[in-house]
Amino acid sequence: MAGTHRIRWFCYPPFFDNKPGGPLYLHFYDPTNPAARRFVWEKVRDNYLKNGIKVWWLDACEPELTEENDPGNLRYHIGNGREVACIYPFMNQQTFYDGMKAEKESEITMLCRSAWAGSQRFGAAVWSGDILSTFEALQAQVRAGLNIGLSGIPWWTTDIGGFYSGNINTPYFRELIVRWFQYGVFCPLFRLHGFREPRTLHQHCCSPKLPELRMKSGLSGIRPTELSGKFSSSARDYSLISSSKCSSRTKKVFADAPPFL
Repeated sequence: MAGTHRIRWFCYPPFFDNKPGGPLYLHFYDPTNPAARRFVWEKVRDNYLKNGIKVWWLDACEPELTEENDPGNLRYHIGNGREVACIYPFMNQQTFYDGMKAEKESEITMLCRSAWAGSQRFGAAVWSGDILSTFEALQAQVRAGLNIGLSGIPWWTTDIGGFYSGNINTPYFRELIVRWFQYGVFCPLFRLHGFREPRTLHQHCCSPKLPELRMKSGLSGIRPTELSGKFSSSARDYSLISSSKCSSRTKKVFADAPPFL
């Protein structure tokens, strides 16, 4: 790609979509390579910017890799992954910023799941990622927001309500999302985002090829309703908390919180 073997693409396990049907594979480019940045931006420019899209959601830009792709096993254009991997989101943001500047755009912003020192120079707005829908996670956001602000990155936010394990039918989550909205209104960006329970079954869940698809994705033997347990051993527990436990648990969490909560 782009005339050099130093540009590497890192593979990610398949996920399922319906266009085209079956498993899809994600690949990550090496943004530390200027040639790779030019290549990716040309694709973005031709297929998105020229169609009027000018704001970018850069998800999974850590990048999100599997355990097999430990940074020590990766080689980037500028060095060993163990030494340089944390610069990935910064250089990825530069891809879009430099590309937009080259197109004479002056208002440049992007929503990013990760950042690095100085990412604000590229118009990066950062959110705290795929966090659990718990009061403990909400409490941690206050500290996280203060710290990233002190790091010089002013645009920061969270997924209101958390991302994983929030069950809309439980008193616990209903109280949580109200409290999170109350906090979110004071964040630089106000946004709602989440993967809620109970889930709507994907069409592949009813497909005769489901056992084969599960095997390919490493989910053999796991029912769709059990997937939340793969993200956190406690994910399912939080959706089963009764209203009486909800109140006591809330008081306990916030009793231990810093004074500004």
